[in-house]
Amino acid sequence: MSGFNGGFIGGNVLPTASQKQPGIWSLQEAYRGRVSSTWPSIAVVAAGTGGDDVYNITIGGQQYAIHLFYSTGAASFVLTSAKTVEYLIVGGGGSGGGDSAIIGGGGGAGGVLTGSTSFSAGTYSVSVGAGGLAGGTGSSGLNSFLDTLIAYGGGHGAIGSGTPGNGGSGGGGRAGAGSGAGGTGVAGQGNAGGSAAASTGSHGGGGGAGAAGGNGTDNVGPGGPGGIGVSSSITGIAYMYGGGGGGGARQSGTSAQSTAKFSPGGAGGGGTSAGGTQASPVPGEDGSPRTGGGGGGASTQTGTAAGSGGSGLVIVRYTV
Repeated sequence: MSGFNGGFIGGNVLPTASQKQPGIWSLQEAYRGRVSSTWPSIAVVAAGTGGDDVYNITIGGQQYAIHLFYSTGAASFVLTSAKTVEYLIVGGGGSGGGDSAIIGGGGGAGGVLTGSTSFSAGTYSVSVGAGGLAGGTGSSGLNSFLDTLIAYGGGHGAIGSGTPGNGGSGGGGRAGAGSGAGGTGVAGQGNAGGSAAASTGSHGGGGGAGAAGGNGTDNVGPGGPGGIGVSSSITGIAYMYGGGGGGGARQSGTSAQSTAKFSPGGAGGGGTSAGGTQASPVPGEDGSPRTGGGGGGASTQTGTAAGSGGSGLVIVRYTV
């Protein structure tokens, strides 16, 4: 059929405008087509409205309707008949801590909440949490919710004069006077941030939905890695959500070529920490949007900064 484009499977090529035709599309092609706005124009079968996107998938002969909410802020999900719905709710990720020349911990991931519940016909409130903005002490991510089901925003990474944020997953802990543990996570949604090793050490990584953040190392070693996220196949394709941000590190000296080591973010959208040389510093990465990933922490180099947290999302699926 004219719509079959099997060559996209496993690749990164998006359909072109000339290929927006009905036919046989794999799940990978369907997903890429939807997110790139090049999905063929066909009728959607659903028992409700609401969401930035609504589409159908078929798994094992069963057809599902999927409502995808990813624009931050308030929205509504309306069902015209009673349904048992499956859900994935991800809170906004926390930012990394720190700013130019101020080291910080990695941001904690937004909480990840999955399950199923019965909804009657009616209107249900939805909100997608924004990621926390980086800068100075940083900020925690905002909660996401579907009716009364809440995925909590991730906690921000700590700096030397502050404490890490608690949240869906906790922010990475700080080194310095009174250094200590990372922020706490919410049971069933995330994990704690990593600790800083010593008063002269690097900072902890942000907690992830699947594991706690790694601990910082002494002196000029790397910060703790971000905790890994968790996988969900609610869209028909396995994807990772809720990775923590990498913790910031101290640079090895004061010369232009002195370095601060990078610390990776956790799988599931966590941002890598700031690092590189004093002459060519690299800022911390933002958490990936629509994953709730935590931002990477800042290093001690002048000109680096922490990364902001990634936004969350809400996905609802039911049979049709």
